[in-house]
Amino acid sequence: MENTPELNEAIGTLSRTADIMDSFSLKIVEASKQIEDSRKGISTEVALLRSCNEEISNTIENSFLQTADTLSEKTSKLLGPVIHKQTEGLHNIISALKKDQSDFLNILKNENSKQKNRLSKLGLGFCFSFCLGSVSSGFALWYFFPQTSIVKIDLTSDQRRQMEHGALLQFALPKLPKKEQDKLWSLMGDSWKEYYEKMFNVKFPRKQ
Repeated sequence: MENTPELNEAIGTLSRTADIMDSFSLKIVEASKQIEDSRKGISTEVALLRSCNEEISNTIENSFLQTADTLSEKTSKLLGPVIHKQTEGLHNIISALKKDQSDFLNILKNENSKQKNRLSKLGLGFCFSFCLGSVSSGFALWYFFPQTSIVKIDLTSDQRRQMEHGALLQFALPKLPKKEQDKLWSLMGDSWKEYYEKMFNVKFPRKQ
């Protein structure tokens, strides 16, 4: 089975999407590694800070004349640059991940929009082909097969009344007793018997 251009294009789109996802996965792995390295650096700095804390404690124990302001200033000088550096590094990594994620989502949205447009055009083509085929089939049936003509018959008021009476007689006569039926037929005379014999598929006696 040969691949249609639409199928080839869809396969190409899926391949490009897979490449983008692989690239995004590699960036996530790289970012995770950077975060892990930053975590190790923070752990090292924390250990250093603990050592400094011990040094500060020893200094406090050895020198009662050191004021609280001096201790606060020293602590700020030790902790401030380290925390700022690590926080800035994590912020840059997270910003890069957000940008990559946004780019990836935009690419997926564009590809999805293209696929929807292609499917819409393909659906319109199928609908047009179906409608054209239906019209062609209807025209062929109308042209090649004879059309039934409806003949309108205008009845007079007497003819309508006779038909109504005949329909009433056809409905009511079988419900009458046999004696009443024979009496009614005899009153009608032989001129009507043939007509009603054909209607009811019966044979009535004639006068001798």
